[in-house]
Amino acid sequence: MPNLVQTVSDSLPPDLIAKAAGMLGESPAATRQGLTAAAPALLAGALQRGSTSTGASQLLDLVKLATANGNPMDQIGAILADQNARSAYLSQGQSLANSLLG
Repeated sequence: MPNLVQTVSDSLPPDLIAKAAGMLGESPAATRQGLTAAAPALLAGALQRGSTSTGASQLLDLVKLATANGNPMDQIGAILADQNARSAYLSQGQSLANSLLG
């Protein structure tokens, strides 16, 4: 049975990994490994944030913000192809990571 980190890693489509790898100048294998390595810290941050009612409310607000335009994974191809969309998406992701990791 896969664990939560493996499930997150497996949910990343190969074309997303390939496009991200190309943007980063890395191999797809190294890019997948980096994203997989980040997952435990982000999940731990979400768990810690959600451990209080205030934190859980803030976490829910972050999820609502991230999904305001639908599932971001459904839009990943368009986001990676458009520099402006990519910049906005990366900025939103940075804010989310900063909120989770402190």
